[in-house]
Amino acid sequence: MTIEMVRTTVPQAPGLHDTRHRSYSSVVRVGPFVYVAGQCGLDEEGNVISPEFDAQALQALARVKSALESIGASVADIVNMTTFLTDPTLGNRFLELRREFYGDSFPDDKFPASTTLAVKALLAPTALIELQVQAVVAGN
Repeated sequence: MTIEMVRTTVPQAPGLHDTRHRSYSSVVRVGPFVYVAGQCGLDEEGNVISPEFDAQALQALARVKSALESIGASVADIVNMTTFLTDPTLGNRFLELRREFYGDSFPDDKFPASTTLAVKALLAPTALIELQVQAVVAGN
């Protein structure tokens, strides 16, 4: 298999804040491989949208989806998700929200690999969750 190693970056995907001033891209695609930078429950200006976990988690998931779509990928292309939680007791709730987010993207429950880590804090003040995703786009 030959992989064309053309690098594509998106510093500001729709619905995400511009990250160029922080020296990173929201999403990078190299051939079929897609890397989504950590996404929290932030608005387009980079502010935490709510103190509530569900709102933050759903927004983080929406930002992941937006980042993937901006570079020609989809939720179905996710092969790994790393979740950072500031409160480990929220892990089971996030699993429920993530299952809803995945929908029917993974038939026969063939879900992506996953790691969940409890952290003391995240860089975005008051953020409760951050998601980092890797995807592989089939056919490339």
